[in-house]
Amino acid sequence: MKLVAVLAMIAAAAAVAVWRSRTGAEVWHVAPDAPSANQGP
Repeated sequence: MKLVAVLAMIAAAAAVAVWRSRTGAEVWHVAPDAPSANQGP
């Protein structure tokens, strides 16, 4: 994979994490994802 593609994937994952944290944690706690996605308060 190209470095640009890897960086794009990381940026997308970070954007999704921020969006989820702002959209409503309760909804995501009901439907948990991978352990790495459930970090933070």
